[in-house]
Amino acid sequence: MVRTMPGGLFVLLCQTQRRLKHGVKGGLLNTIEIKIKLESSQHAKEIFKKLNAEFQRTEDQVDTYFAVENGRLKLREVKGKGSQLIQYFRDAEYTPKRCNYAVVRVNDADKFGQMLEHIHGVYAVVTKKREYWQWNEIQIHMDAVQDLGIYVEFEATTGNFKKHIDAEDKFIFLMSQLNVRSDQVLHIDYAQLMHDKKRVS
Repeated sequence: MVRTMPGGLFVLLCQTQRRLKHGVKGGLLNTIEIKIKLESSQHAKEIFKKLNAEFQRTEDQVDTYFAVENGRLKLREVKGKGSQLIQYFRDAEYTPKRCNYAVVRVNDADKFGQMLEHIHGVYAVVTKKREYWQWNEIQIHMDAVQDLGIYVEFEATTGNFKKHIDAEDKFIFLMSQLNVRSDQVLHIDYAQLMHDKKRVS
């Protein structure tokens, strides 16, 4: 089935896609990240406090993932803080995963969401409460994901090989502090987890 859309919305989408393509300062941002399944968040928070990690804020987020062919495209709506369109490409095989992404602020989330759903269809919707912590240049995300459970994500911005290795060493240290088992490491993202869960239910 061929999907059509009003011309004004098409122009708006093209402008946004150009901004996503060029990303921030002319290119995509580079990070590495790892997600870990937790039984509860309390123990992890106690460890972070002992390590003098800085608690930053809490956000209620709804991520709508669209069924694009390459990478991921999601509309993130943050309660009381506006919305962002995020495009990213992530390693499928390796953990920690390298991720290249670009972010564009969206003024009308409802319009953009309807437009992108009309073009691509929705792959998954992920609703979560995220706590942001910071430790030694590592961004820590503590996520309570609706229907999926509790997770922690470690993320670091990387620009060269040395920064990449340094971030991996810090990930290993944090995982050792949390006594993470290999079966707790998540090799797919929330979108796929939710998509698979809905498909079998």
